[in-house]
Amino acid sequence: MKKNYVKIANRSLVAAACLASVLFSGCSQSASPANVTPSSPYVMTASIGGTAFSCDSCSYYYYGTTDTSLTINAAAGQSSAANGYPQITILVPFFHGVGTYSLSTTTGSYNDFFGQVYMSSSSILSSATGSITVTALSPNLTGTFNFTTTTGTVVSGGKFTAFVQ
Repeated sequence: MKKNYVKIANRSLVAAACLASVLFSGCSQSASPANVTPSSPYVMTASIGGTAFSCDSCSYYYYGTTDTSLTINAAAGQSSAANGYPQITILVPFFHGVGTYSLSTTTGSYNDFFGQVYMSSSSILSSATGSITVTALSPNLTGTFNFTTTTGTVVSGGKFTAFVQ
């Protein structure tokens, strides 16, 4: 039982660190995909409910001692008009390299594979179904993702090239 509390506590700390660390990146959300122009090689792009999202500071990190978990983050900067939102976070526990991983909803379990869109500090859209495909680990982590949230919002056409955090 103690081991489960430690895993949940570690996951909570990782999630908090993830949100704090990505608030210093630059992203935008626009009504038209034509307005999305990333200015860095470390990008995440997607469509969130039909609205284009682009971030030019996408990062990732691994955590865990026996089970490697992967977290990918992209968020609008604190100085932007969006005030740090939207943010996209994808968590893949038990990550084993290049391949496709199914996303579902988060139950608070250490074993959840999920994506989330933070529209604001009080509006979090969690995945219900979807997938992430990691296509390369080197020289950067790259891949694609798509998911539908529990509220029916579709996150589609997701692509990322991330730097290690």
